[in-house]
Amino acid sequence: MRFWIFCFILLLLGSCEDDLTGLQPKRTGSVSIPPIIPTPVEVATPSPTIPLLVAPENNNTCTTEEPIDDQTSNVSFQWRESNHTSGYELNVEAIGTDQNFKTSQTTDTNTATLVLERGLPYSWWVVSKSSSTQKTAKSDVWTFYLESNPNESHVPFPASLLSPENNAFIIAEQEIQVSFQWEGNDLDDDIVSFEFLMGASKDDLTTVESDLTEPQLDIPLETDQAYYWQVHTKDATEHVSASEVFKLVISRQEKEEMNSESTPTDDDSDSSSTDDDSDATPTDDDSDATPTDDDSDDSPTDDDSDGSPTDDDSDSSSTDNDSDPKQTDDDSDATPTDEDSNSSNENTITLTLEVLEDTWIVGRNGSGKSAETAGSANTLVSSTGEDDDDYRRFFLKFSLGDIQASTVKKATLHLTADRDWTKAETAYGGPTTQTVYHVLDDRWVETDLNANAEPDFDANPITTYTASSLVGNAKGVSPPIVHQYDITGVLTNDTDGIISLRITTVDTGGQRITYFSKDSQTNIPKLVLEVTQ
Repeated sequence: MRFWIFCFILLLLGSCEDDLTGLQPKRTGSVSIPPIIPTPVEVATPSPTIPLLVAPENNNTCTTEEPIDDQTSNVSFQWRESNHTSGYELNVEAIGTDQNFKTSQTTDTNTATLVLERGLPYSWWVVSKSSSTQKTAKSDVWTFYLESNPNESHVPFPASLLSPENNAFIIAEQEIQVSFQWEGNDLDDDIVSFEFLMGASKDDLTTVESDLTEPQLDIPLETDQAYYWQVHTKDATEHVSASEVFKLVISRQEKEEMNSESTPTDDDSDSSSTDDDSDATPTDDDSDATPTDDDSDDSPTDDDSDGSPTDDDSDSSSTDNDSDPKQTDDDSDATPTDEDSNSSNENTITLTLEVLEDTWIVGRNGSGKSAETAGSANTLVSSTGEDDDDYRRFFLKFSLGDIQASTVKKATLHLTADRDWTKAETAYGGPTTQTVYHVLDDRWVETDLNANAEPDFDANPITTYTASSLVGNAKGVSPPIVHQYDITGVLTNDTDGIISLRITTVDTGGQRITYFSKDSQTNIPKLVLEVTQ
């Protein structure tokens, strides 16, 4: 019996050894064959696809508006959802006029609504983004006209430049005849002429031909030169619109052989109108509209801002608008231009960004009102006092979009005073001082923010600001009182294109100072940038 048990154990041991040896390299003669180990496959993160625009329709009057008054309308924008996308950035720009207005808005849906001035032509486009990758996708650029008076004459849409395409490169040993073609469009169908402009620099264009009745022109051009060209469209009522600026290079050499300084390869398109470059330069949109009333002084839905003084770039008296000598107003008439990395001359343009989100909070973490949310309040309020519930501060969020922080020479925050500051200034004993801090966590949302969930911020202020005179009653003052804060320093370390700010004020005994918010729909907070090209 013991003999059979012993045999059975030997069989078991032999079986286990076979199993174990299966994990070891197999030997064939003197050659060792290692086991096959699967190589992990790296799965690429899909990029967002291009969103397709739906409304307002291209080259037409806007049919998705709801008039607010004689000057403004709510305009609804819609586009088709794109794949691999977690959010969108809507960009809208006034074109072919002296308004120089551009704004952007982020959303996680395929619709958005903006308040726009009536009686102007606009261009718009959408950028789809993903939280899983830095890559983005940009839609086509569409244009529409937002009517003021249905019987008025419309400004022509900027001409669409067709040929040569932007950044075209032509090889020619000697002078060559180049045919330029474009397309005009006017809702009144009363275009009377075109003006063709050209130059060696996008900022130095001169008229080559005027009173052209056909959308094309043939011109002899020398080789080894870079040319910039643009078309102006004029209608029967003398309305004029300007197209974007295209670049053309003519050379004896192949592009790869040319020096990078003489062969521009980037997209230099200067967008004064329908430019589909999301970097089109927004200019000032400082509405002089009379401040709107916001009555709620107590509820957190009114205004809350704890402000610590920031740079005093603009001293605002009740009749002074932007008096800070260091700050420049963003009333630049410069035509927005794209980045030309090969240009030997550095140009500076002025861009104006409207605030994406803003709100205020009250109290300290755990205090009586710390859980209250102001949400989409019409004003931004700041106050400081002995009680926790007297401590208010407000937050602002801006998106740089496609603007590179490294190109920003100066960044100025514009805030417009609202209501009566007299009690706060009396309690403090003079003009109040505000302090601006850099918020380190940009994930906050205005509808959810409260003192119990206040985002982290850098304790070192970006800047402080003290008005040189009392604001007093700012309600209904014309021109409105604008305070300016130099926040250039915060952009030097920006990496994600989103700038969040926290603003507090000196001890006002709990009395409040008040600014307009984006939800007031007038005199909204703006970030004015001086950007190098």
